Amino acid sequence: MIPAVRNHQPIAVFYYGTVIFRKINEKPRLRIFANQELKELSGENDFIGPQLCFGGDSGFAGVHYPEDQVAVPVTGEVDVSLKVDASGNLQEEKVAAEHPPFLGFGEAAQADIANAKFIPAFRNGQPVACEVTLPLFYSPKS
Repeated sequence: MIPAVRNHQPIAVFYYGTVIFRKINEKPRLRIFANQELKELSGENDFIGPQLCFGGDSGFAGVHYPEDQVAVPVTGEVDVSLKVDASGNLQEEKVAAEHPPFLGFGEAAQADIANAKFIPAFRNGQPVACEVTLPLFYSPKS
């Protein structure tokens, strides 16, 4: 998590990004993007993905491992497809992928993210509505 501000209040956000290193014409090229969307990355677009808020008016309080549904502790990952408006409000969420399946990670992700708020996405410096995929990771307690 990193510090941020939403509605003039200090909060923490989960920040997702991508670093791409390539060799072009025998010269190194490093690009850093503030999103993980393949369409945006392939076009090298000026797009900053929405940032999931922790605190303030956000109902997101972290990820909660589905202990009652997992007999043998395993790690889980859920990709959640999100629609977020230009004010950072969650409009829609659905599970795009869940690994391993059928252990409750998808349901846990939907419950965890249901009342979340976001710092909105930005395109060319302006807040915009967007559709993105957010990865959530689950680990059993040690």
